[in-house]
Amino acid sequence: MTVNLIGEGASYIDNKYLYGNFAFEDMNFSIGLDVNSFSLTNLGLTENNIDLSYIYKIPINFDTYILGALTLGIGSDNIDRGALIFKIKLTLPSEQSQEFPEIHWPIFLQQQTTLILVLQLLFTMKDF
Repeated sequence: MTVNLIGEGASYIDNKYLYGNFAFEDMNFSIGLDVNSFSLTNLGLTENNIDLSYIYKIPINFDTYILGALTLGIGSDNIDRGALIFKIKLTLPSEQSQEFPEIHWPIFLQQQTTLILVLQLLFTMKDF
């Protein structure tokens, strides 16, 4: 037996991304900004994230250095659960497929927003 959930309606993906970096070579650090906005229309899904990074360059010798990075970010996820409408297609072995009417699950009917806070520490070693 196979159960497939099929979403209704056309789906459009909209993604906007911005990244910027400014290096202070004489002070061995740089600042980076990362902004991302993503949405999926038929699910009412939107995700927004902003990250700010501080990257410090630690020279080891002429062609080797360590990059230490600290990233602080904040984001939000939002899904309109009322937009989730599914049809169930049931296929049994040696039988024809049968589609059932649309189902609205009550657990999905509430809108939910989640806030995310990110703190990240990263080290990378480069050797040329």
